[in-house]
This record gives sequence, structure tokens and C-alpha cells, in this order.
Amino acid sequence: MINLFQSDISDESLNNSLDLLSKSELLEFIIQLRKSNAEKAFQSSYENEIQDLYVEILDAFIDIKLEDADLELNTSLKKLGNFFGAARIFIFDINPATGFASISFEWCAEGTSSQFNSLKNIPCRNFPEWYDAHKRGEIYYVPDITSLNDNNSIKRGFSKEGIKSVFSVPLMNDGQLIGFVGIDFIRQFNTGALAQEKLPTVIAKMLVNLKNRIYAISEIKGKERFLADLMENSGSVTYIKKLDGTYVRVNKTWEEVTGHPRENVIGRTDFDLFEEGIAKQFRQNDLQVMQENKKIIIEEILLVNNNLKHFISVKFPTYDAKGLVIGMAGMSTEITELKRVESFLREQEAHLNAILNSSLESIWSINSNYEITFVNNILYEDFLRAFGKELKKGVCIIDLLPEILREYWKEKYAYVLKGEVLDFNEKVLGESEVFYLNIRMFPVIVDEEVVGVAVFSRNLTKQILAIEERDAHFDTIEKQNQILKEIAWMQSHQVRAPLARMLGLINLYNDSNGEDDAFFSNEKVLKSIRESAHELDEIIKHISEKTYLSDQIIAPSTQQN
Repeated sequence: MINLFQSDISDESLNNSLDLLSKSELLEFIIQLRKSNAEKAFQSSYENEIQDLYVEILDAFIDIKLEDADLELNTSLKKLGNFFGAARIFIFDINPATGFASISFEWCAEGTSSQFNSLKNIPCRNFPEWYDAHKRGEIYYVPDITSLNDNNSIKRGFSKEGIKSVFSVPLMNDGQLIGFVGIDFIRQFNTGALAQEKLPTVIAKMLVNLKNRIYAISEIKGKERFLADLMENSGSVTYIKKLDGTYVRVNKTWEEVTGHPRENVIGRTDFDLFEEGIAKQFRQNDLQVMQENKKIIIEEILLVNNNLKHFISVKFPTYDAKGLVIGMAGMSTEITELKRVESFLREQEAHLNAILNSSLESIWSINSNYEITFVNNILYEDFLRAFGKELKKGVCIIDLLPEILREYWKEKYAYVLKGEVLDFNEKVLGESEVFYLNIRMFPVIVDEEVVGVAVFSRNLTKQILAIEERDAHFDTIEKQNQILKEIAWMQSHQVRAPLARMLGLINLYNDSNGEDDAFFSNEKVLKSIRESAHELDEIIKHISEKTYLSDQIIAPSTQQN
């Protein structure tokens, strides 16, 4: 701590030493003043008086409450003004962003008119000499305004008010000008006594510290107010507890949900307010938050008037200024209705699944990423039998298909994802079976947006095979009938000719009584009979072959049945 009263102290070292004027520094400062008074009893009356004034003013600001700041500041400035014979002491705030100054405090000696209401939003550039000096962190002191050049802004602005001397100290915060403390002299010229003293500079530093305290506390209170309003007006049940589980604060939603007024809650625990099982649940979750020093999101229940309520709770630890856990806070949102709706939807889903799984059709659906969202039992079994793979929710259905089918089916799904409908028949070659399917594909639309595809497939394999078998049987019968027609024709035409000849020759032979005549010899007749017999035999053999062929056509069909 620099000794403010050593003879060689400079204004620059004073400014630097007071950049952070803390409570401990003020105490040390006062101790030095009192020690100086004790050691310098021989000093002049003026010196004793000024040091007494130092101690008196600084003493008042050590533990000053913010609500007493204005009153104490007025008292101190009055003492300072009376001591130096000032007409007016004022404090200006400067907005660094705009460069405008406005008076925020004023003390006037008796007989001096107030300028408080007129000194608002003044452009600092109207007084460049003053403003530039303060921006450099320098005191601005004019012992005799009348001695200034007529073009000087200070002379133009102050001489008409009868001001004879001006003394002003900048208020600097982190090297930035935020205001100044000024002292006017009207009745007499100040010949420099004030400029020799350090007290105005010390007070300026104290004012900066005080402003920072006010700003910091105001900011904290603003944040506290914001958080309090946010908590109070939250639709969630919100609460703060200490380490021992006692409530520090609850909001009106907490009161409405639990039925407990907050005045009966603060300082009490969950075991004082709720049934033991419910309280144990809350305490266990709170302890987890505080012991593990982490946020948790968990479902909790609360029994209110024999009605079970469900909540989703976000719980997190609270800390002191040193970062130590001092309790926990939580926000619990009631989800009772949501749980009821979830239960209803699960029940409806179970009914729907039962219906879909009892269908004779294969039914499935995918999302826009081709991932399976539903598969009924019949498709699951058919797909497993056909391709040896299980259809599971969340799996890309394209990846489960044989490589040769993937692009084909991806095009089908992509077409329907554009909002179109497909209805077609498909022959699918499985690993060991052939499937004949009728497939209908529909877009799944939510809020006018296609989000997936629903597919219904009828297995027509049995019907198709039955039709094919029927057609094959009809073809067999047709072929057999054709052969039978040929046999009938042969019997009606080819067999009759040699047989008729044979009958005629036999009659001729019988009529000749075995004797030759002029036209036929018996030998010739017998030869013709033999030829006709051979011809008939060939025809009969041909008919036998046709009959055997007809039997062979029918036999496979009979064996299949």
C-alpha cells in the first residue's frame, strides 16, 4: 500500500495506487491518517483539519450500505464543499458509447442555485479542453476562469454563471472515462489549495468503486429477479433445496400441483410434506444429484388426493461462490396425461398388431430411409423361408434383399416415396421356392409430407400353381383326346378297308368251293387274304401304340395327384 502522505508522492502514483481501492486499502489508508495525526501534533491547524476530514469521510464509506449511499455522499460532499468554500459540487456520468454527459448528483451551498434539471445529455465535445484532459485521466483545474481566452469553451460556458474557479477529477474505470466529480467556486477564487490535496482524487476513486458495487449488485439483483420471475412463471414444478433436503424456494406451480402453500413448505423436507414412499423417492434422487455432482433426468411420481401424477424431472446441483455443492434445484414437468396417452397408444398398437398379424396378407412399412418400421408375422416367416434373413425393425430392407433384387425394389420404393401408388404382380425366386405375389404400395403421408411406404402383398403362389396344374391337366386331356380321335378315325377308316377286303375274299373263296375259275385262282385269293391280314395287323399295332401313348400322357398327372 502506497503512503498517500509521503512528501514526494505524485498525482500519477496516487492514481495508479487507487485504481483498485478495496475495503482493506481504505482501512490501511485511515490507519495511516490517524498515525500521521499522532506523529505530527506540531503541524498546522489546517493540516490537522484536512486530515480529520479525510478520516471522517473515508470512515463513512468503509462499510456503507448501498441504500445509504446517496445520503452519505451528500453529507460528505457538503463537508468537503464547506471546508474548501465551494459553491457547488456535482457528479456527472458519461456514456462512453455516445460521449454524452448527464448530472447524477449535486450539492449546492446556501444561496447557490441548482443546475440539476438543466444539465442532462450534454455533448462532451462542447467542452473539448475539459473532456480531453479527463479522457487522459488528468485532473482539470482552472483557478481563474476570467484569465482564459475568450474562445475557450469553459470560459464561454461557465463565466456567465458567475463561476470563478473550476476543479474537476475524472472517474476512470479500467482506463475508460465514465464520469467526473466537479467543484465550482463563485464567491472567491480558489488559489490552488484544493489542487494540493489528494482527498478529491480519493473520493473520485471511491465513487468509481461505489458505482461498480452498485452496478455489480444491480446486475446480480437483476439476474436474481429474472431467475426468480422465470422460476415463478414457469409451467413446470420448480424448487430449490439445501443439502439436508429442506426447501429454500418453490414456485406457484409447485403450490398448485402439491396443494401446499409455500409458507408452510420453506424450511421443511419432503418427509414432512409427502407420504414416506414418495418422499424416499425424491430424497434418493436428490442425493444422487448432490453426491455425484451431476444433472439427472428421471421420471418421478407424486400422490395427490389419491391421484397418481407422473413427472419428468430435471435435477441439478447448486453451488456457492467457491464452487462447493450447497444443495440442488429441479424442474419437474407433469406428464400424467402423456403417460395416459402413451398407454392408450400402446393398447391401440397391440390391437392393430393383432389384426395385422392375423391377416393372410404380408404387410410391412418402411420410412424414407428404407428402414423397416413394421413387419407382420406372415411376411417375417415368408421372407425368412425365401431368403434366410430376419426382418427387424430399424434395418434397411434393401440391404436384406439378394443383390440382384436391390436396385429393382429400391426404384419401386423411391417411386412411391414421391407420393405415387403401385399395384403389380411379381414372381419372386427364393432360395428354394418360387413365390407369386400381388403387391400394392401406398405412400405414408403426415402433414402433407411423404414419410414412408406401406406395402400389402397377397401370396398367389397356391392359386397360380393350381391354375398351372389345371392348365397342364387340360392340355393332357386335349392331347389324349386328339390321340383318341386319331384312334377312332383309324378304326373307322383304316381298319375297315383291309377287313372288308378279307371278308370279300373269304366269301369269294367259299363260293368257289375251293376250285379255280377263269378269273381267280385259290392261291391268288389266299395271297390277297394274307396281304389284307398283314395290313390289318399293322393298323392294329399302330392303334396299340397310340393307346399306349395316351396312357403315358395321363399317367404323370395321375401320379402327381
